[in-house]
Amino acid sequence: MQTGLFQLLRFGIVGASATAGHFIVALTLMRTLDLSVPLANAMAFLAAFFVSFSGHYFWTFRSAKRVLPTAVRFFAVAMIATAVSTCLALTLDAYTPWHDTLKLALAVIVIPSVSFAISKIWIF
Repeated sequence: MQTGLFQLLRFGIVGASATAGHFIVALTLMRTLDLSVPLANAMAFLAAFFVSFSGHYFWTFRSAKRVLPTAVRFFAVAMIATAVSTCLALTLDAYTPWHDTLKLALAVIVIPSVSFAISKIWIF
């Protein structure tokens, strides 16, 4: 396998880990604190951010760039992704009769598929 394919695989593993953590935290907040899907999704973003950034910085892209500027760029992209994810969650919450778990899963899983190219080209 080529290095690019290994990098894509590492991106997927880190992304899946962050996404799983995001989903678990959001679901826990929804069930224990009775938060809405959009609010729980936005709050769970913070937990997932640290998993995602550290995994990509140290493993996926093995960046030699300075941590702080890289983290700022990563945070900007992550915030945009979270805003889009939260808008999707709001839309699903308002216009579909689907179960909250399905709405949350769609909101959390759809967005990361776009972020690999942005991460590779601009962030790391």
